[in-house]
Amino acid sequence: MSKKYFLIIIFISINIIVSYMAWNFLDYRSKALVTDIPQSIKLGTFDNPGNPAMCPVCPVCGPVQSSFYQPVGDLPTITPPVQIDSPPPQGKQYCVDEAPGTVEVESCDDSTRCDVAHGAGGPSGTCGTVIGWEHTIIEFLLGSTGKYNNKLSDNLSQAIQSSCYTASPYSPYISTFNVIDSYNLAGFHEFSRGSQAAAAALVDAWRATSGYTVSSSANGLTSGDAVLFGNPAHVALVNTVEIDSRGNGDIWFLHTGATYYLGKLMVANWQVVASSTGDNNVLFGSHQSKGPNTTIGETVCYCGSDSICYQWKFN
Repeated sequence: MSKKYFLIIIFISINIIVSYMAWNFLDYRSKALVTDIPQSIKLGTFDNPGNPAMCPVCPVCGPVQSSFYQPVGDLPTITPPVQIDSPPPQGKQYCVDEAPGTVEVESCDDSTRCDVAHGAGGPSGTCGTVIGWEHTIIEFLLGSTGKYNNKLSDNLSQAIQSSCYTASPYSPYISTFNVIDSYNLAGFHEFSRGSQAAAAALVDAWRATSGYTVSSSANGLTSGDAVLFGNPAHVALVNTVEIDSRGNGDIWFLHTGATYYLGKLMVANWQVVASSTGDNNVLFGSHQSKGPNTTIGETVCYCGSDSICYQWKFN
């Protein structure tokens, strides 16, 4: 074999070897790339699977619920903030839109709102206070509605139970059932849905039942006392009493079977002179044995923006 052909063979062999090594290297890189696709790239506290889509920023809705974005490691649980639409717990406030200095009330939807304290104390039985169970009932009925669209549900769709009584589901959940259930849940069993379903019947029973009194004066009222309307017949429960030593001021009450869950009475010299229901023919029903008013916090009404036009501070 000539020297010329020998060199050609050597050159071809070297090219074959180099080409094979380059192909093998590129094939290895290709396999590595395929293997890396399901691998996660750590970004903060979430796994990014290499998908260019970004996790949406959602500061108020809690963690993103996605099979692609899962918390990594042993991290604290992220929970959404408390919903402002839910009624506040005891000691806090309800919200109502009120025209300052009047008894006009409606859904809380503008800057002239009143933040009304939760009443406490008053009639107390073996299973708690009447007003405490009333707050529970109202909170349940408001549970699925918004703070700025907070009309009560017309239906009690789930039983409410204490050790003393079970308030069974009922539709429509009328005003007498609200009062009767609050008293029974607390441990007072003198009134029942069956015989006092009509408001007039409940008023008559309140007058005739031992241990209960009826008066036209607001003097001595506490949270949990009953508000008894005559025309049309309707009943409610006192939430807060905001009356000065001369007998002048306001009473906020809670009721069902109405357009709005909060109502207001204006009182002068211990007598009702105006009512959000339009009926000033109002009596008050009390239990003779009851605790003092123990409401804490305050009721604040705004004339607009942050301008306070009324404020009542409790103990």
